[in-house]
This record gives sequence, C-alpha cells and structure tokens, in this order.
Amino acid sequence: MSLTQNILRALRINSCPPAAASSHNGSYSMKPGFAVNKRIALPLLGLAGAALLTRRSRMTWACHGSNNAHMVRRLQEESIIRDERLADAMLAVDRADYAPDIQDAYFDSPQLIGWGATISAPHMHAHVLGMLAQQLQPGSRVLDVGCGSGYLAAVFAQLVCRTSEEQQSEEQQCSAENGASAGEVTGVEHIPELVELGTANLQKSSLMQQLMRTGQLQVLQADGHWGHTARAPYDAIHVGAAAESIPQALIEQLAPGGRLVIPVGPSSEFQKLLVLDKAPDGEIIDSSDGLQVRYVPLIPRQDLAPSGK
Repeated sequence: MSLTQNILRALRINSCPPAAASSHNGSYSMKPGFAVNKRIALPLLGLAGAALLTRRSRMTWACHGSNNAHMVRRLQEESIIRDERLADAMLAVDRADYAPDIQDAYFDSPQLIGWGATISAPHMHAHVLGMLAQQLQPGSRVLDVGCGSGYLAAVFAQLVCRTSEEQQSEEQQCSAENGASAGEVTGVEHIPELVELGTANLQKSSLMQQLMRTGQLQVLQADGHWGHTARAPYDAIHVGAAAESIPQALIEQLAPGGRLVIPVGPSSEFQKLLVLDKAPDGEIIDSSDGLQVRYVPLIPRQDLAPSGK
C-alpha cells in the first residue's frame, strides 16, 4: 500500500458529522470559524489531499459505506443529500466504476487517480449536486470543467437525461429525438490521459455508452478557461479546479437562469467556492455561502485552442 493510501486510511473515522469541512480534488474546504492545523495538514495535502483538523472543528470524511447504497444512505442521514432526485442519481452511478481502488470506493475521502488529479470525496460531490439541483433538470445542458474520473459527469447525465421518478432501466436510452430536451453533458479535461480515463470509466455503464453514441454525453480535451462554445449556453457549469479569476468565457456560456459553481483564488491559499447565477437580463448574482476550499489549480493550456470554435 502506498504512503498516500496509508495517510487516507489513517484519517478515516466511523461516524459522519455535519459538514464543517469538505475535501475536494485533493483538497479540503472549511466553513468560516473553523481552524486547521496547517503545520500538519498542508504537508500531507501535497501527498494525499488530506487534512488534519484541530479540536475546534470535526472531520467530515466519514460518510463511509460498505457499498454504494450504504454510502448514499449515510449522506442522506447527515442531510448532505436532501433531494431524493440527487440520491437516486448517485445510487444509479456506482462509485466503484470510477474510483482507482475498489476496496476504498465507498470511503468518504478523495482518491488519487493519476496526473495530479483525484476523484473527490462523496460528501463534496453531494454538496456540489445540491448547489446545482435546480438547474439539473431533464433536458438541461451541463458543462463539467475538469471532469477527471467522469463520476460527476455520469451523475449529471442521470439527472438531465431522465428523471429518477421514471425509474427507467439503465439500458433504456434517453430519447435523442427530442433534440435539446434530451439533455446534454459535456466534460472537458486538459490532460489527454484523463480524457481517456474518464471515457473508459463512463463506458462501463451501458446507459453512458448509449449517451456517448448519441452525443448527449462527451468528454473532450480542452482548456477549461474557455469552456466549450459548441453546446453553449449551459444551464449548469461546474468547475473542479481553482481559477485565479472567473473566466469570462464561462460567464458568457451560462444560460439565463443558469448557475456556475467555481472555486476562485490562488492555489497557494484558501479559495472561495463561488456560486454565481445569471438573471434573465444577464446580470450575474453572487449566491455564495462563504465556503472556503483548497482546490488544485485550473491550469491554462496555451497549446489548446478555445474548444468548440
């Protein structure tokens, strides 16, 4: 077992407390008023994306499950998932298909997937889904910047391509005859190996295979700062890495009534997880709740032309 895996195992506890701190993409987040032992945590952060919190706060890497259904139930029990639609979507996507180690698939912690990226902790995925719940409706268009393992793109596809209430089997394809109403999910990654990894993971599901064949679900290599204009505007945009500032292209590609969730700030410091809404008249409204996070940086790629142009 690697040093990284040993660190993550050492940080696990058995009960899931309220979400005072959250991990994401090899990083963690904290609500205002909570303290972190940076002397201990930050060196570990470089190894495993782990953090040790002081007695003034409590770890939330604890909604572990023995299987996918148990993990989702723990998230519901702690009110991290409050919407049954979101629970059903997470139930339909087995995290083990996207995690690098099947033995750790249902632990509530981030896991390294290679090339400096991780699959986020389940509780952080649940938080992001909750932030975007109103926009993740059947027929919506979603952009997932830094889609990594492909897990969240798969959950997005479950939500926008069909409702949980319909209880369709995984083999039933979302109707492509309805055009935009069929729903679309676009994932972008700047590392080609992660594009291949995410695509391979998604293809483990027959439903995702069908959605990729119809073009409703796709993973592309692109500089996330530029988004993907070909399928804009988007009802929901999720960014899984920290930008130094808000990319204007993502604002422009957001549909009226749409929402952008993005961490913003220097990679050497805590960032703010911004929640930005676009009003019908185009005004941008900051709906953030003050959550502080540590994300890996959103890396610009000068060699990649703006995607979709």
